[in-house]
Amino acid sequence: MIPKLAKPYIMKIKVPITLLSLAGFAFHASAASLTLTNGNFQASGNNTNPSSWTVSEINAGSISSVYVYGSTSNVLAFWGAGAYAQQSFSAGEATVGSYSSYTVNFDSGWRGFNSPTATGFSVTFSLINLTDDLLISSQTYNFPVPGAAISNTYSPIAQGNTVIINYDNSLGSMVGDTIALRISGTGSPNQGGNNFNNTGWIDNVTVTAVPEPGAALLGGIGMLALLRRRRA
Repeated sequence: MIPKLAKPYIMKIKVPITLLSLAGFAFHASAASLTLTNGNFQASGNNTNPSSWTVSEINAGSISSVYVYGSTSNVLAFWGAGAYAQQSFSAGEATVGSYSSYTVNFDSGWRGFNSPTATGFSVTFSLINLTDDLLISSQTYNFPVPGAAISNTYSPIAQGNTVIINYDNSLGSMVGDTIALRISGTGSPNQGGNNFNNTGWIDNVTVTAVPEPGAALLGGIGMLALLRRRRA
């Protein structure tokens, strides 16, 4: 039989655990998978710009371009540096003021790699405020350097890569502004000329957005208060 004096002590232990559980539930439940049309690039034809994406090329058709490569398993390839592919999210799913953290998942690889001439290559994932034409925040992924040369083939190097882009979304001026994901190549991978040496690519791009942890915690506290009122 539990002594009467022990009951309040037990209740004090249970309440914080319940609070943490509810807060954690609210945090995870608030994460949202955003829609990217043709995020796996299968809807695009070989050697074309990716459909459903807006593309900007510094030297279209030259070594600064972005295009889809592959006939069965298409990927987004970066032939040189400077070009980008961009896609906005629907206002019903996300605006600039909706979330404070975006997680981008993707696979990566090389289409040919001539290791003696390579100096490295990276892809930058950026969030753009299209309404004000402003860069919000970005993160860069550096392609792993293979230990040996790769022929002109589709060669995966890493699956399930993740970059997390954070920013302060508390400014009132951001509410309702259109937000877009921009993917751009940096560095000089294709030093061998227009023969697809050292061409990096990405595939299977998905995006998850998460609100500020503070908001989720407040949601958990509210849920706990509601349960306690009903129990009382």
